[in-house]
Amino acid sequence: MRIEIENYRGWDILFNTDTEKFYVMSEDIDLGKDKPSFKSCKKFVDDYIKNNVDFKTFEVQRFGRYDRSPGVIKTVVGVRKDGRFVCVDEKGNIEQISDYETDNYIVVKESNKPIFEKMAKKLEEIGNINSSIKELSITIDREMLVDLKEKYKDFVF
Repeated sequence: MRIEIENYRGWDILFNTDTEKFYVMSEDIDLGKDKPSFKSCKKFVDDYIKNNVDFKTFEVQRFGRYDRSPGVIKTVVGVRKDGRFVCVDEKGNIEQISDYETDNYIVVKESNKPIFEKMAKKLEEIGNINSSIKELSITIDREMLVDLKEKYKDFVF
């Protein structure tokens, strides 16, 4: 009788009570193997995936819901066993993107380039408008309430 122990990276690890051996199987690729230990089952799965998966690198950049401009482009070079993406930035620094951060990154696409250029122009316009507002606010004739405090000190209730 086979008892399911765990689903590891998409593979079922079972224990056969009749033979007292572990069995690892994948229904997706129709493959199964008897193994002497639980650890050797996991190693078999890891080795199989490493040898048979052809990972193609791709580029991502930070651009979350609240970001106004795209971040630095990073190249994703792999995926860890725990599902985190491993990436390299333009300086060659290796880092990982945590599960918490994955919704703040987008895949770099050529179709987004003109949109980001328009956004950059709009952000520049906003900066110019803010500068104009600041210059105008300096010219306001300001009589501050704090300055009037001394004048009206005798009118206290």
